[in-house]
Amino acid sequence: MQEAGFEKASLSVFFVNPHGQHEVHPVGGDESVSPGAEGAGKGAWAGAGVGAAAGAAAGSVAGLVGAVLGGGLSEECSAAALTDLLPLS
Repeated sequence: MQEAGFEKASLSVFFVNPHGQHEVHPVGGDESVSPGAEGAGKGAWAGAGVGAAAGAAAGSVAGLVGAVLGGGLSEECSAAALTDLLPLS
């Protein structure tokens, strides 16, 4: 290409793998380890921990709110609702 007048800076060289060569590893791919996946396990565990803490906090608050709201019902209302729902033998 240079002999035809193209400047060296304008040229790119690349290689296309032969058919099937990209699957040289048992799990697929052409590398044993993905360079971009380094540290992904730590991030996954950190995300799981944050999610678990957030879920526990939300559940605690929701349970407390439910108990406060449920405790506001009168005893008569609660007793009447229970006797209607539970079969007496």
